[in-house]
Amino acid sequence: KYLGNFYFTLPRLFETPFKQKGGAYFVGGFTRERLDLLNALQPELAAAGIAADFNLRSKKMRNITIDGPGIRLTTISSSYEQNLEKVREATLLIDITAPCHEGLTLRFYEALCFQKKLITNNAAVRGYDFYHRDNIFIYGEDDLKALPDFLAKPYRELDPALVQKYAFDNWV
Repeated sequence: KYLGNFYFTLPRLFETPFKQKGGAYFVGGFTRERLDLLNALQPELAAAGIAADFNLRSKKMRNITIDGPGIRLTTISSSYEQNLEKVREATLLIDITAPCHEGLTLRFYEALCFQKKLITNNAAVRGYDFYHRDNIFIYGEDDLKALPDFLAKPYRELDPALVQKYAFDNWV
């Protein structure tokens, strides 16, 4: 069974100037696995001079230990448009697929749309036509010693026709 995905081309986002703030951005529902991975990833990024903006959403506040700066647990949700503003401002996106999920999240398509590098734990991305090792680092499979080199390399631009293939406008 195939369920495709896409990125949204909201005109007001593309017409509005923005300032690239840099850093790594994550937003997702709280799971212990996600927190553990973010706690492990944060110092690796800090060593490369990349600040974390990691946001775990939970329906209730939890009494948990958060190891690194820039990792937040919150009960406050933000709109998808607010999320896209954060995506635009970041230089790096983080995707942590929950064990119960299959396929790719919107984060992959947002990275494609906004030309952002991505760190993910979802190795299934290797089978997609937009996968490029200079743009997507697979945490847990790619050699962690190669992460600094990955972060130092510029984003590898993809064929515009390939990127457009995943635009919402192309699906309607």
